[in-house]
Amino acid sequence: MTTTAPTAPAKTSPQPRKTAKKGASDRVYSAAVQQKREAMLDQIVMAATRRLNRVGLSNTTMEDTARDLNLLPGALYHYVKDKQELAFLCLRRGCELRRQQLESADERGLDGLEKVRRYLRSVLKTGQSRMPVFHEVNSLAEPYRSTIRGLIQANNHLLRRFLAEGQQDGSVASLDVRLTTLAIVSIVDWISFWYSKDLGYRPEQAAAAIDDIVTHGLYRRDLPPIEFPPVVPEGLDTERPPKTAQEAKRDAILRAALHAFNRHGFGATSIDMVAAEVGVTRQTIYRHFRDKEELLFQALQRAQSFNDARAQIPAGCHIVDEEVMLRRALFHGHATEAGPMRTYALLTSLTPAHRNELMSNLEGVMSLDLGRIQVGLDQGFFRRVDLYIAERVRSGLFSWFPIWFDPEGPNTPIEIADNHTALFLYGLKPRLQPARFGRGAE
Repeated sequence: MTTTAPTAPAKTSPQPRKTAKKGASDRVYSAAVQQKREAMLDQIVMAATRRLNRVGLSNTTMEDTARDLNLLPGALYHYVKDKQELAFLCLRRGCELRRQQLESADERGLDGLEKVRRYLRSVLKTGQSRMPVFHEVNSLAEPYRSTIRGLIQANNHLLRRFLAEGQQDGSVASLDVRLTTLAIVSIVDWISFWYSKDLGYRPEQAAAAIDDIVTHGLYRRDLPPIEFPPVVPEGLDTERPPKTAQEAKRDAILRAALHAFNRHGFGATSIDMVAAEVGVTRQTIYRHFRDKEELLFQALQRAQSFNDARAQIPAGCHIVDEEVMLRRALFHGHATEAGPMRTYALLTSLTPAHRNELMSNLEGVMSLDLGRIQVGLDQGFFRRVDLYIAERVRSGLFSWFPIWFDPEGPNTPIEIADNHTALFLYGLKPRLQPARFGRGAE
């Protein structure tokens, strides 16, 4: 896998040709000028990261980023070649910061759980809270994309080692190491989407609350864990009303589109890609949807209906059973014709009007989730935790699943759902009476 930033292509023909104009990164500067350039470039990357997180890569322009820094339009081209290189630098910086945080946590003599906790607490340290949303990786051209993927995989491997060490030394519960790594990464990456000092949390407060929930779980530690209910496949599928041929075609387009948007991001997903997946022409898609943004909006609306249908839990369920059944229903449904689920990072690619409409719906979803946690508190099953942070951790466990889930992978949606639920309810730290869940570590 490529692990270096792309360079200018070498000459392949002896024939005379015009000399290509050198980019800013190809020039040679004095040490003093180079130091100033690097300081300015760091400011540019941080400003671009904030904009990427807020509006997405497709809605970010070089000119807007320059204005954020009170620079003249086009000034960024003195520091980077184009928007692709700027996005690459933002993501690379994020990977390097994560690597530093992980390596700082990897201290000799510490058990595996403490290493994970030190990493979680460092993520929201002042000055490191605005990390790039890594969902945009697939919008990068090669070899940028492979470089960032390699850095992400290396970081994930180190976190996975912490968890494996913790299981060996007894500090981490017998969760599936691979799935738990993905769950923690999902929670951490999700922070860039929702965290803001405007919420009233200082970075260290939010970090401590997240660390507490991931370590100890939501379920009271003085109570014996409850066994997860048995899987009843027929209870996971809901009957769908029949569709006309026209409705079925439109629905197939929306399903294929959201799968593509989840996997590749908005920028890297094309109308032709969706058309090929469904087996229709691009003209067919344009008969149903005005443009790609409208297609994304309608696909996210469809996912909202899917989420609402799956969120119906039978009355009288134990609060733990509710958590288990809801995540099972959503993850299982994602891999059926009822799905897919959505990743909220896609909201940044919508127009402000569409984004506001969907955000108002999400506020209702969040209210229901907060209500479930409050019920557990009122019934005496959940620990006294920060409700808002608990809901953010909970939603983080859903947010990246649509991106990385592979139907041909080693784990079923139910196995992944139960592992994620166990982490949320019981935490990483072992309990005296271990709960039964998942398949255990591999």
